[in-house]
Amino acid sequence: MIKKWVPALGIIVLFGLSFTACPMEGEPDGPDRTVDVVVVGSGIAGSMAALSAREAGAGKVLLIEKRAIFGGTAKLSQGGFATAVVNAKNNPQESLNDWKAWMQDGDSGYPDYDKFLSVAGQAGDAVEYLRSLGLIIIGQVSGGGNALMTKLEETITAQNIEVLLGCEAMEITLDNGVVSGIAAIYRHRSFRIKAKNVMLATGGFSRNPELVAQWAGTNPGLTYVVSLADSGSAGDGILMARRIGAALYSNAFTKIAGLQFSAALRGISAFAQPALLSPAPAPLSTQILVNNEAKRIMDEAIGGSFGNVSSYNSGAAYIMIKDGKPPYYILYDADSGPAGMMDLTASLEAGAALGNGEVLKAQTLNNLAVAMDVPAGTLKDTVTRYNGFADSEDGDFGKHHSYIKRIETPPFYAVKAYPNSYGSMGGVVTDSNGRVFDEAGNVIPHLYAVGEVSNRDFYNESYIGGASLALYSTAGRIAGKATGGK
Repeated sequence: MIKKWVPALGIIVLFGLSFTACPMEGEPDGPDRTVDVVVVGSGIAGSMAALSAREAGAGKVLLIEKRAIFGGTAKLSQGGFATAVVNAKNNPQESLNDWKAWMQDGDSGYPDYDKFLSVAGQAGDAVEYLRSLGLIIIGQVSGGGNALMTKLEETITAQNIEVLLGCEAMEITLDNGVVSGIAAIYRHRSFRIKAKNVMLATGGFSRNPELVAQWAGTNPGLTYVVSLADSGSAGDGILMARRIGAALYSNAFTKIAGLQFSAALRGISAFAQPALLSPAPAPLSTQILVNNEAKRIMDEAIGGSFGNVSSYNSGAAYIMIKDGKPPYYILYDADSGPAGMMDLTASLEAGAALGNGEVLKAQTLNNLAVAMDVPAGTLKDTVTRYNGFADSEDGDFGKHHSYIKRIETPPFYAVKAYPNSYGSMGGVVTDSNGRVFDEAGNVIPHLYAVGEVSNRDFYNESYIGGASLALYSTAGRIAGKATGGK
Protein backbone atom coordinates (compact mmCIF):
# COMPACT_ATOMS: atom_id res chain seq x y z
CA MET A 1 0.00 0.00 0.00
CA ILE A 2 1.27 3.47 -0.86
CA LYS A 3 1.47 5.76 2.15
CA LYS A 4 0.53 9.27 1.09
CA TRP A 5 -1.56 12.29 1.92
CA VAL A 6 -1.34 14.50 -1.15
CA PRO A 7 -4.57 16.23 -2.23
CA ALA A 8 -6.17 15.45 -5.54
CA LEU A 9 -4.83 17.31 -8.54
CA GLY A 10 -6.73 19.96 -10.34
CA ILE A 11 -5.73 23.44 -9.29
CA ILE A 12 -3.32 23.63 -6.40
CA VAL A 13 -3.07 26.90 -4.50
CA LEU A 14 0.05 27.10 -2.40
CA PHE A 15 1.16 30.17 -0.48
CA GLY A 16 -0.67 32.55 -2.77
CA LEU A 17 0.54 30.94 -6.02
CA SER A 18 -1.82 29.05 -8.29
CA PHE A 19 -0.63 26.08 -10.32
CA THR A 20 -2.51 23.84 -12.67
CA ALA A 21 -1.73 20.24 -13.46
CA CYS A 22 -0.84 21.30 -17.01
CA PRO A 23 2.79 21.75 -18.04
CA MET A 24 4.07 25.03 -19.37
CA GLU A 25 2.90 25.96 -22.85
CA GLY A 26 4.47 28.08 -25.58
CA GLU A 27 7.87 27.98 -27.19
CA PRO A 28 10.78 29.03 -24.98
CA ASP A 29 13.45 31.38 -26.22
CA GLY A 30 16.49 29.70 -24.69
CA PRO A 31 19.02 27.00 -25.61
CA ASP A 32 16.77 23.94 -25.91
CA ARG A 33 18.29 20.50 -25.36
CA THR A 34 17.37 16.95 -26.40
CA VAL A 35 18.94 14.32 -24.16
CA ASP A 36 18.48 10.77 -23.00
CA VAL A 37 18.46 11.63 -19.30
CA VAL A 38 18.13 14.97 -17.52
CA VAL A 39 19.12 14.96 -13.85
CA VAL A 40 17.80 17.84 -11.74
CA GLY A 41 20.12 18.48 -8.80
CA SER A 42 23.88 18.06 -8.32
CA GLY A 43 24.05 16.49 -4.86
CA ILE A 44 25.27 12.97 -4.12
CA ALA A 45 22.14 11.25 -5.48
CA GLY A 46 21.97 13.29 -8.67
CA SER A 47 25.69 13.03 -9.37
CA MET A 48 25.73 9.27 -8.88
CA ALA A 49 22.59 8.92 -11.02
CA ALA A 50 24.14 10.91 -13.87
CA LEU A 51 27.33 8.84 -13.82
CA SER A 52 25.43 5.58 -13.53
CA ALA A 53 23.14 6.46 -16.45
CA ARG A 54 26.17 7.17 -18.61
CA GLU A 55 27.84 3.95 -17.48
CA ALA A 56 24.65 2.00 -18.34
CA GLY A 57 24.56 3.31 -21.90
CA ALA A 58 22.73 6.63 -21.89
CA GLY A 59 24.15 8.69 -24.75
CA LYS A 60 23.42 12.25 -23.71
CA VAL A 61 23.12 13.04 -20.02
CA LEU A 62 22.47 16.57 -18.80
CA LEU A 63 22.72 17.61 -15.15
CA ILE A 64 21.17 20.93 -14.11
CA GLU A 65 21.62 22.68 -10.78
CA LYS A 66 19.72 25.80 -9.76
CA ARG A 67 22.51 27.00 -7.51
CA ALA A 68 25.76 28.40 -8.86
CA ILE A 69 27.71 25.85 -6.80
CA PHE A 70 27.93 22.15 -7.58
CA GLY A 71 27.35 19.58 -4.84
CA GLY A 72 24.18 20.35 -2.88
CA THR A 73 23.97 19.49 0.81
CA ALA A 74 26.44 16.63 0.37
CA LYS A 75 29.19 19.19 -0.26
CA LEU A 76 28.49 20.69 3.17
CA SER A 77 28.57 17.37 5.03
CA GLN A 78 31.35 15.78 7.04
CA GLY A 79 31.30 12.82 4.67
CA GLY A 80 30.02 10.13 7.02
CA PHE A 81 29.16 6.84 5.28
CA ALA A 82 27.05 4.50 7.42
CA THR A 83 26.81 1.19 5.57
CA ALA A 84 26.33 -2.44 6.35
CA VAL A 85 29.59 -4.36 6.20
CA VAL A 86 29.15 -6.74 3.30
CA ASN A 87 32.16 -8.87 2.46
CA ALA A 88 33.33 -12.47 2.26
CA LYS A 89 34.12 -12.56 5.98
CA ASN A 90 30.70 -11.41 7.10
CA ASN A 91 27.18 -12.62 6.49
CA PRO A 92 25.60 -9.97 4.22
CA GLN A 93 22.05 -10.62 5.38
CA GLU A 94 23.11 -10.49 9.01
CA SER A 95 24.79 -7.14 8.44
CA LEU A 96 21.73 -5.76 6.71
CA ASN A 97 19.50 -6.98 9.51
CA ASP A 98 21.73 -5.20 12.01
CA TRP A 99 21.38 -1.98 10.03
CA LYS A 100 17.65 -2.58 9.74
CA ALA A 101 17.39 -2.94 13.51
CA TRP A 102 19.32 0.31 13.88
CA MET A 103 16.46 2.08 12.12
CA GLN A 104 13.80 0.75 14.50
CA ASP A 105 13.15 3.56 16.93
CA GLY A 106 9.51 4.53 16.60
CA ASP A 107 6.07 3.47 15.52
CA SER A 108 5.43 5.55 12.41
CA GLY A 109 4.75 2.71 9.98
CA TYR A 110 8.16 3.31 8.41
CA PRO A 111 10.71 2.26 7.18
CA ASP A 112 9.65 0.14 4.24
CA TYR A 113 12.06 -2.65 5.04
CA ASP A 114 11.80 -4.39 1.68
CA LYS A 115 12.82 -1.19 -0.06
CA PHE A 116 15.40 -0.34 2.57
CA LEU A 117 17.08 -3.72 2.31
CA SER A 118 16.94 -3.64 -1.48
CA VAL A 119 18.85 -0.35 -1.57
CA ALA A 120 21.11 -0.90 1.45
CA GLY A 121 22.10 -4.27 0.09
CA GLN A 122 23.77 -2.54 -2.84
CA ALA A 123 25.58 0.11 -0.81
CA GLY A 124 28.83 -1.81 -1.07
CA ASP A 125 28.77 -1.40 -4.84
CA ALA A 126 28.33 2.36 -4.51
CA VAL A 127 31.17 2.61 -2.00
CA GLU A 128 33.48 0.54 -4.21
CA TYR A 129 32.65 2.76 -7.18
CA LEU A 130 33.56 5.87 -5.19
CA ARG A 131 36.77 4.21 -4.02
CA SER A 132 37.60 3.44 -7.65
CA LEU A 133 37.63 7.20 -8.25
CA GLY A 134 40.38 7.56 -5.68
CA LEU A 135 38.25 8.51 -2.67
CA ILE A 136 39.20 7.05 0.69
CA ILE A 137 36.10 5.86 2.54
CA ILE A 138 36.46 4.12 5.89
CA GLY A 139 33.26 5.05 7.68
CA GLN A 140 33.81 8.57 6.42
CA VAL A 141 35.09 10.17 3.23
CA SER A 142 38.60 11.49 3.72
CA GLY A 143 38.32 15.22 3.18
CA GLY A 144 34.59 15.24 3.93
CA GLY A 145 31.73 16.18 1.67
CA ASN A 146 33.71 18.82 -0.16
CA ALA A 147 36.30 16.26 -1.30
CA LEU A 148 33.53 13.83 -2.24
CA MET A 149 31.58 16.23 -4.41
CA THR A 150 34.69 17.79 -5.93
CA LYS A 151 35.76 14.35 -7.11
CA LEU A 152 32.29 13.59 -8.49
CA GLU A 153 32.21 16.91 -10.33
CA GLU A 154 35.60 16.15 -11.87
CA THR A 155 34.41 12.68 -12.90
CA ILE A 156 31.21 14.03 -14.43
CA THR A 157 33.24 16.51 -16.46
CA ALA A 158 35.61 13.75 -17.58
CA GLN A 159 32.62 11.68 -18.72
CA ASN A 160 31.45 14.57 -20.94
CA ILE A 161 28.22 14.93 -19.02
CA GLU A 162 26.97 18.46 -19.58
CA VAL A 163 26.38 20.47 -16.40
CA LEU A 164 24.40 23.71 -16.26
CA LEU A 165 24.86 25.58 -12.99
CA GLY A 166 22.42 28.36 -12.21
CA CYS A 167 19.76 26.52 -14.21
CA GLU A 168 16.44 26.22 -12.39
CA ALA A 169 13.85 23.58 -13.29
CA MET A 170 10.36 25.05 -13.25
CA GLU A 171 8.06 22.26 -14.44
CA ILE A 172 8.05 18.66 -15.56
CA THR A 173 6.75 18.78 -19.13
CA LEU A 174 4.23 16.37 -20.59
CA ASP A 175 3.64 15.25 -24.17
CA ASN A 176 0.15 13.76 -24.55
CA GLY A 177 0.13 13.09 -20.82
CA VAL A 178 3.56 11.41 -20.80
CA VAL A 179 6.63 12.86 -19.08
CA SER A 180 8.79 14.34 -21.82
CA GLY A 181 11.33 16.55 -20.08
CA ILE A 182 11.83 19.71 -18.06
CA ALA A 183 10.96 23.36 -18.57
CA ALA A 184 13.71 25.47 -17.02
CA ILE A 185 15.23 28.92 -16.75
CA TYR A 186 18.90 29.49 -17.55
CA ARG A 187 20.56 32.88 -17.66
CA HIS A 188 17.17 34.54 -17.33
CA ARG A 189 15.85 32.74 -20.40
CA SER A 190 13.26 29.96 -20.45
CA PHE A 191 13.97 26.79 -22.39
CA ARG A 192 12.96 23.16 -22.61
CA ILE A 193 14.93 20.01 -22.09
CA LYS A 194 13.38 17.15 -24.03
CA ALA A 195 14.39 13.89 -22.35
CA LYS A 196 13.60 10.21 -22.49
CA ASN A 197 13.85 10.13 -18.69
CA VAL A 198 13.70 12.78 -15.97
CA MET A 199 15.59 12.24 -12.70
CA LEU A 200 14.63 14.46 -9.75
CA ALA A 201 17.43 14.82 -7.20
CA THR A 202 16.51 18.25 -5.88
CA GLY A 203 16.86 17.59 -2.17
CA GLY A 204 14.29 18.07 0.55
CA PHE A 205 12.22 20.96 1.83
CA SER A 206 13.90 22.00 5.09
CA ARG A 207 14.94 25.42 3.75
CA ASN A 208 11.32 26.32 3.03
CA PRO A 209 9.74 27.33 6.37
CA GLU A 210 6.21 27.24 4.98
CA LEU A 211 6.62 23.67 3.76
CA VAL A 212 8.26 22.64 7.04
CA ALA A 213 5.24 23.95 8.90
CA GLN A 214 2.78 22.39 6.45
CA TRP A 215 4.40 19.00 5.89
CA ALA A 216 6.58 18.27 8.89
CA GLY A 217 4.76 19.71 11.75
CA THR A 218 2.05 19.68 14.20
CA ASN A 219 3.33 23.07 15.19
CA PRO A 220 3.66 26.20 13.03
CA GLY A 221 6.55 27.11 15.34
CA LEU A 222 8.68 24.67 13.39
CA THR A 223 9.41 27.60 11.11
CA TYR A 224 12.04 28.63 13.67
CA VAL A 225 14.13 25.49 13.08
CA VAL A 226 17.52 26.46 11.65
CA SER A 227 18.23 24.31 8.60
CA LEU A 228 21.84 23.42 7.83
CA ALA A 229 20.94 21.93 4.46
CA ASP A 230 21.96 23.57 1.21
CA SER A 231 19.88 26.66 0.47
CA GLY A 232 18.46 24.93 -2.59
CA SER A 233 16.52 22.47 -0.41
CA ALA A 234 13.23 24.29 -0.85
CA GLY A 235 10.97 21.43 -1.93
CA ASP A 236 10.73 22.51 -5.56
CA GLY A 237 11.25 19.03 -7.00
CA ILE A 238 8.54 17.62 -4.76
CA LEU A 239 6.14 20.36 -5.80
CA MET A 240 6.89 19.85 -9.49
CA ALA A 241 6.17 16.12 -9.19
CA ARG A 242 2.99 16.75 -7.25
CA ARG A 243 1.69 19.08 -9.93
CA ILE A 244 1.66 16.23 -12.44
CA GLY A 245 -0.01 13.79 -10.06
CA ALA A 246 2.83 12.20 -8.07
CA ALA A 247 2.01 10.77 -4.66
CA LEU A 248 3.71 12.13 -1.56
CA TYR A 249 4.66 10.26 1.58
CA SER A 250 2.74 10.75 4.81
CA ASN A 251 4.30 11.67 8.14
CA ALA A 252 7.05 13.87 6.76
CA PHE A 253 9.44 15.42 9.27
CA THR A 254 12.68 17.34 9.51
CA LYS A 255 15.92 15.73 10.64
CA ILE A 256 16.55 17.44 13.95
CA ALA A 257 20.26 17.38 14.71
CA GLY A 258 20.64 19.44 17.85
CA LEU A 259 21.00 23.05 18.91
CA GLN A 260 22.28 25.91 16.83
CA PHE A 261 23.27 29.48 17.44
CA SER A 262 21.89 32.17 15.21
CA ALA A 263 23.62 32.65 11.87
CA ALA A 264 24.30 36.21 13.06
CA LEU A 265 26.95 34.82 15.44
CA ARG A 266 28.85 32.58 13.04
CA GLY A 267 31.58 35.12 12.41
CA ILE A 268 32.63 34.86 16.06
CA SER A 269 35.04 32.05 16.90
CA ALA A 270 33.18 30.27 19.71
CA PHE A 271 29.95 30.33 17.74
CA ALA A 272 31.38 29.33 14.39
CA GLN A 273 30.80 25.92 12.89
CA PRO A 274 34.01 23.92 12.32
CA ALA A 275 32.23 22.20 9.42
CA LEU A 276 29.16 23.52 7.69
CA LEU A 277 27.05 20.60 8.84
CA SER A 278 28.65 20.27 12.24
CA PRO A 279 26.97 22.83 14.48
CA ALA A 280 29.13 23.52 17.49
CA PRO A 281 27.85 25.80 20.21
CA ALA A 282 30.50 26.61 22.77
CA PRO A 283 30.82 23.73 25.28
CA LEU A 284 27.79 23.37 27.51
CA SER A 285 28.83 20.36 29.58
CA THR A 286 29.64 22.68 32.51
CA GLN A 287 26.99 25.27 31.77
CA ILE A 288 23.22 25.57 32.22
CA LEU A 289 20.61 25.30 29.51
CA VAL A 290 17.32 26.90 30.55
CA ASN A 291 13.98 27.18 28.82
CA ASN A 292 11.81 30.22 28.28
CA GLU A 293 10.73 30.02 31.94
CA ALA A 294 14.37 30.07 33.19
CA LYS A 295 14.20 26.40 34.25
CA ARG A 296 16.71 23.67 33.49
CA ILE A 297 15.38 20.84 31.35
CA MET A 298 18.01 18.08 31.44
CA ASP A 299 21.55 16.93 32.28
CA GLU A 300 23.65 19.24 30.14
CA ALA A 301 26.61 16.84 30.14
CA ILE A 302 24.86 13.82 28.60
CA GLY A 303 27.00 12.59 25.72
CA GLY A 304 30.02 14.55 26.96
CA SER A 305 30.96 17.93 25.59
CA PHE A 306 28.33 20.07 23.99
CA GLY A 307 31.04 21.40 21.70
CA ASN A 308 30.30 18.75 19.08
CA VAL A 309 26.60 18.21 18.74
CA SER A 310 25.61 14.73 19.84
CA SER A 311 22.48 12.83 20.80
CA TYR A 312 22.51 14.95 23.91
CA ASN A 313 21.46 18.20 22.36
CA SER A 314 19.36 16.42 19.79
CA GLY A 315 17.26 15.58 22.84
CA ALA A 316 17.36 19.21 23.96
CA ALA A 317 16.18 20.28 20.51
CA TYR A 318 13.24 17.88 20.59
CA ILE A 319 12.24 19.18 24.01
CA MET A 320 12.31 22.71 22.63
CA ILE A 321 10.20 21.77 19.62
CA LYS A 322 7.66 19.92 21.75
CA ASP A 323 7.50 22.92 24.05
CA GLY A 324 7.04 25.17 21.03
CA LYS A 325 8.50 28.22 22.74
CA PRO A 326 12.01 28.88 21.48
CA PRO A 327 14.65 30.02 21.98
CA TYR A 328 16.26 28.46 25.03
CA TYR A 329 19.32 29.99 26.66
CA ILE A 330 22.84 28.85 27.55
CA LEU A 331 24.10 30.67 30.64
CA TYR A 332 27.71 31.77 31.20
CA ASP A 333 29.58 34.08 33.54
CA ALA A 334 32.87 35.98 33.42
CA ASP A 335 34.77 32.88 34.61
CA SER A 336 33.47 30.56 31.92
CA GLY A 337 37.04 30.42 30.65
CA PRO A 338 38.47 29.24 27.37
CA ALA A 339 36.71 26.67 25.16
CA GLY A 340 39.60 24.61 23.84
CA MET A 341 41.80 27.09 22.00
CA MET A 342 39.10 29.73 21.92
CA ASP A 343 38.72 32.61 24.32
CA LEU A 344 35.09 32.11 25.23
CA THR A 345 34.82 35.33 27.24
CA ALA A 346 36.06 37.37 24.28
CA SER A 347 33.52 35.65 22.04
CA LEU A 348 30.70 36.34 24.50
CA GLU A 349 31.73 39.99 24.63
CA ALA A 350 31.85 40.18 20.83
CA GLY A 351 28.41 38.59 20.59
CA ALA A 352 26.93 40.98 23.14
CA ALA A 353 28.50 43.92 21.32
CA LEU A 354 26.51 43.09 18.19
CA GLY A 355 23.42 44.30 19.98
CA ASN A 356 21.15 41.93 18.05
CA GLY A 357 19.75 40.17 21.11
CA GLU A 358 21.42 36.82 20.41
CA VAL A 359 23.96 37.23 23.24
CA LEU A 360 22.59 39.02 26.29
CA LYS A 361 24.82 40.51 28.99
CA ALA A 362 24.09 41.95 32.44
CA GLN A 363 25.90 42.67 35.68
CA THR A 364 23.24 40.95 37.78
CA LEU A 365 21.04 37.92 37.32
CA ASN A 366 17.99 40.12 37.85
CA ASN A 367 18.96 42.35 34.95
CA LEU A 368 19.84 39.33 32.82
CA ALA A 369 16.37 37.95 33.49
CA VAL A 370 14.84 41.20 32.29
CA ALA A 371 16.85 41.00 29.07
CA MET A 372 15.79 37.35 28.61
CA ASP A 373 12.16 38.20 29.42
CA VAL A 374 11.98 35.43 32.02
CA PRO A 375 10.96 35.55 35.71
CA ALA A 376 13.87 37.01 37.67
CA GLY A 377 13.12 34.97 40.79
CA THR A 378 13.05 31.73 38.82
CA LEU A 379 16.35 32.46 37.08
CA LYS A 380 18.06 33.30 40.38
CA ASP A 381 16.66 30.15 42.04
CA THR A 382 17.76 27.98 39.10
CA VAL A 383 21.33 29.30 39.18
CA THR A 384 21.56 29.15 42.98
CA ARG A 385 20.31 25.55 43.04
CA TYR A 386 22.70 24.55 40.24
CA ASN A 387 25.67 26.12 42.01
CA GLY A 388 24.77 24.14 45.11
CA PHE A 389 25.29 20.86 43.24
CA ALA A 390 28.96 21.66 42.47
CA ASP A 391 30.24 19.86 45.58
CA SER A 392 27.80 16.97 45.55
CA GLU A 393 25.44 15.61 42.89
CA ASP A 394 22.80 17.13 40.65
CA GLY A 395 19.61 16.41 42.55
CA ASP A 396 17.44 17.33 39.58
CA PHE A 397 18.88 15.59 36.51
CA GLY A 398 21.83 13.56 37.77
CA LYS A 399 24.59 15.60 36.18
CA HIS A 400 27.95 14.56 37.63
CA HIS A 401 29.37 17.22 39.92
CA SER A 402 32.65 17.28 37.97
CA TYR A 403 30.71 18.93 35.13
CA ILE A 404 29.09 21.51 37.37
CA LYS A 405 30.84 24.86 37.45
CA ARG A 406 29.33 27.63 39.53
CA ILE A 407 27.88 30.58 37.66
CA GLU A 408 28.49 33.42 40.07
CA THR A 409 30.97 35.99 38.68
CA PRO A 410 29.54 39.00 36.84
CA PRO A 411 29.00 39.88 34.14
CA PHE A 412 26.52 37.17 33.24
CA TYR A 413 25.64 36.10 29.71
CA ALA A 414 22.73 34.27 28.08
CA VAL A 415 23.12 32.98 24.54
CA LYS A 416 20.04 32.04 22.55
CA ALA A 417 19.97 28.50 21.15
CA TYR A 418 17.61 27.09 18.53
CA PRO A 419 16.87 23.62 17.17
CA ASN A 420 18.56 22.82 13.89
CA SER A 421 17.94 20.40 11.08
CA TYR A 422 20.12 18.56 8.59
CA GLY A 423 17.24 18.21 6.16
CA SER A 424 13.85 16.57 5.74
CA MET A 425 12.18 13.17 5.53
CA GLY A 426 9.32 12.74 3.09
CA GLY A 427 8.92 13.63 -0.54
CA VAL A 428 7.79 11.70 -3.59
CA VAL A 429 6.69 8.06 -3.38
CA THR A 430 9.05 5.78 -5.32
CA ASP A 431 10.05 2.14 -5.64
CA SER A 432 13.54 0.76 -5.00
CA ASN A 433 14.55 1.72 -8.57
CA GLY A 434 13.52 5.33 -8.02
CA ARG A 435 10.43 5.15 -10.23
CA VAL A 436 7.77 7.66 -9.14
CA PHE A 437 4.20 6.57 -8.35
CA ASP A 438 1.02 8.54 -8.95
CA GLU A 439 -1.84 8.85 -6.47
CA ALA A 440 -3.49 5.69 -7.73
CA GLY A 441 -0.34 3.65 -7.13
CA ASN A 442 0.73 3.46 -10.76
CA VAL A 443 4.25 4.16 -12.00
CA ILE A 444 4.60 7.48 -13.82
CA PRO A 445 6.65 6.42 -16.87
CA HIS A 446 9.99 8.15 -17.44
CA LEU A 447 10.01 9.93 -14.07
CA TYR A 448 12.49 9.04 -11.29
CA ALA A 449 13.31 10.58 -7.93
CA VAL A 450 16.30 9.87 -5.69
CA GLY A 451 17.90 11.21 -2.54
CA GLU A 452 16.21 13.52 -0.11
CA VAL A 453 13.44 14.30 -2.61
CA SER A 454 12.23 10.74 -1.90
CA ASN A 455 13.62 9.36 1.35
CA ARG A 456 10.76 8.66 3.77
CA ASP A 457 10.87 4.89 3.29
CA PHE A 458 14.38 4.69 4.72
CA TYR A 459 13.73 6.07 8.20
CA ASN A 460 11.39 5.67 11.12
CA GLU A 461 10.98 8.73 13.32
CA SER A 462 14.51 10.06 13.46
CA TYR A 463 17.60 10.42 11.32
CA ILE A 464 20.50 8.00 11.56
CA GLY A 465 23.82 9.83 11.36
CA GLY A 466 25.83 9.05 8.22
CA ALA A 467 23.00 7.19 6.51
CA SER A 468 22.20 9.82 3.88
CA LEU A 469 25.37 9.66 1.82
CA ALA A 470 25.38 5.87 1.85
CA LEU A 471 21.71 5.45 0.94
CA TYR A 472 21.43 8.35 -1.52
CA SER A 473 24.59 7.50 -3.41
CA THR A 474 23.33 3.93 -3.73
CA ALA A 475 19.81 4.98 -4.72
CA GLY A 476 21.26 7.32 -7.35
CA ARG A 477 23.43 4.57 -8.77
CA ILE A 478 20.48 2.16 -8.95
CA ALA A 479 18.11 4.67 -10.57
CA GLY A 480 20.72 5.87 -13.03
CA LYS A 481 21.29 2.30 -14.16
CA ALA A 482 17.52 1.90 -14.65
CA THR A 483 17.44 4.88 -17.05
CA GLY A 484 20.59 4.06 -19.01
CA GLY A 485 20.01 3.07 -22.61
CA LYS A 486 16.24 3.39 -22.35
